[in-house]
Amino acid sequence: MRATTTMKSKRGAMRIALVARRKSPPRHRLEGRSSPAPRRVPTPLQAHRGFFVTDWKKVAADAWNAQSWKEAAKRYHRDRAGRPLIVEIEPEHLKRLRRLMDPATSLERAWNEISRKNGNAPQASVEALMFSLRSRGTKALVEPAVQRRLSELGEQQVIEVGNRLQRLRPEIARAWNAAGVEILFQARITNAR
Repeated sequence: MRATTTMKSKRGAMRIALVARRKSPPRHRLEGRSSPAPRRVPTPLQAHRGFFVTDWKKVAADAWNAQSWKEAAKRYHRDRAGRPLIVEIEPEHLKRLRRLMDPATSLERAWNEISRKNGNAPQASVEALMFSLRSRGTKALVEPAVQRRLSELGEQQVIEVGNRLQRLRPEIARAWNAAGVEILFQARITNAR
């Protein structure tokens, strides 16, 4: 099919021939069928290196018996040199991890212990304590939540909290004096018992 059209532009009129390409009939019509044959698309389990696989047990056995797998297993055992673990873990740390994985240990208890590094309280607890002490001063030391957070702190963390309270900027809150920090340390000692 051939058609012509005239286009006008700034440079003048131009004649363009438009050729409509006729589409060939679909393959199933050429073969005499009324509808196309359903395409057989392999599922992910069927597609294996470009062909259909029906015996997965054989594929798995072939993989286990492959030379590359055997070499990798030999190298793995050679590199371990008779050690029961690939990575050496300190016995105390391993004992702690096994205790945390015990089914009798609750998830909450395990999380609390993991989040404490070297016996210290989590940083979120330190910041919550700082907020309470900064906003309410030594009066906050009688509150149960503050006492609990203070008892969770490690010794270095208590010292750091005392130092931070003494270095507070005036636009944030009034800095604590040595007497206030002493009260904080006494409250820590009292709550730790």
